[in-house]
Amino acid sequence: MISTPLKILLVSRDQAMLVSLSKFLDLLGFEALQAADPRQASVAAASERPDLLILDAALLAHGGRELCRAVCGGGMRSHVFTLLLTEEQTSLAEIVEALKLGVDDFLSRPIVFGELLARLRSAARGLEYERRVQAYLGTDPLLGLPNANAFCQALRAALEEPGCAGSVAVVAIDLDFFDRLNYMYGRPEADETLRSVAKMLEKACHATDIAASCGDDKFWVLLPDKSEADAGQWAEHFRAALADSSMSVGVVTETITASLGVTAAAAGTCTAQEVMERADEALQAAKRSGRNCVILRTALDDESNAWTNLGAPGKLFDRTMARDVMAPCTVFLRPDEPAAHAAAMLKRTWQSALTVVDRDGNLVGLVTAEEVGLQHVGGDPPPASVADLMTTDPQRFAEEATFAELVSFFSQFERSLAVIVVGAKPVGIVTRTALAALSEPLCVESFSAECEDEPTSDSLTVPDACTIR
Repeated sequence: MISTPLKILLVSRDQAMLVSLSKFLDLLGFEALQAADPRQASVAAASERPDLLILDAALLAHGGRELCRAVCGGGMRSHVFTLLLTEEQTSLAEIVEALKLGVDDFLSRPIVFGELLARLRSAARGLEYERRVQAYLGTDPLLGLPNANAFCQALRAALEEPGCAGSVAVVAIDLDFFDRLNYMYGRPEADETLRSVAKMLEKACHATDIAASCGDDKFWVLLPDKSEADAGQWAEHFRAALADSSMSVGVVTETITASLGVTAAAAGTCTAQEVMERADEALQAAKRSGRNCVILRTALDDESNAWTNLGAPGKLFDRTMARDVMAPCTVFLRPDEPAAHAAAMLKRTWQSALTVVDRDGNLVGLVTAEEVGLQHVGGDPPPASVADLMTTDPQRFAEEATFAELVSFFSQFERSLAVIVVGAKPVGIVTRTALAALSEPLCVESFSAECEDEPTSDSLTVPDACTIR
């Protein structure tokens, strides 16, 4: 089970205390957020949704009361346990007033870390109790819809209903990029928009249907006695209606869209958890398909089979030809050019090889970086021209050569590259390394340089046949 740290918002003008308390909380696995004043804290509370709030009592007269009303008075989606930090000059009347505003507990400064941990542990138990109460009651406190626990129970009952001959359909709904509203307009306005969507969803449901909230911007809908196709039609109708409506967010209007996944199961064939997982798989496919669409779970099976066939041995590059995988020839050498020119061009272009052509552009040879690097080995005189460096019998393939032919060649022979030609003219080069790298996954560092040189225009050149690491 993934551990989620408790999020604690610290509000004080005492910078030293914020720093030391944050380090202490981070050390013990909490997630500490900081705000220097109540106004800043209100923004943080609305956007970050902390579990606990630690407020300096010195700020009560400077916006702290309003912060307590917003956080403790039901303005948040769930209860935020609030701890007041008091000092000697904090009066009893101020403490009583804070408690009336909804503050849960108070702690005297200077802070004793052991005592603070005991208070936080007690607060965490209280938050867990409230979470269990909400789950037991089965209602989302913000939207008034059944929660995920209640939905799961209803689905389980529908699947286990004796004598049920029809299928039970489930629709998973996720609002597209809804978090942007939180950042653009604030949490209260975004929550109000969620309420509008929930009301619209309830209106789209019939008497026997159940719409539920899964938290954040995700919903579930139970459609008894509906096939997957019928549920898909219902989902498409709701998707279109939502996309065509304008939602008020503060003083502006926004278009809200949703991605929907649909599945159905006959009673007694699946568990509630399995049906919900299948609906969520369809939902994720809808999001991968560009969002604002409906995907039926059965369609995924056909898609999965198609991809399985594509990934079968020999299928992935079944229609790939040499022209599709070659690195185009953009630089050509002449036999009478100086050998030093060939070496310079190889270094500048980062190519593994350059083709040598005659005056008519026909292939007469190949100069590789490896040959240039070995030109002084053995005490032989240095080559004077490209003709002295080049290989005159490079392997040639036509543009229409298949991927399988290229693989077969590199598997049987020691050569590391081949030249792709049209007639007698070179048009590209295929290397063993680049061919093997095609089926390897790419990452950010796939084409990164081995080391950082002095920044020059040449250092911007990325090799086209880089080995995937």
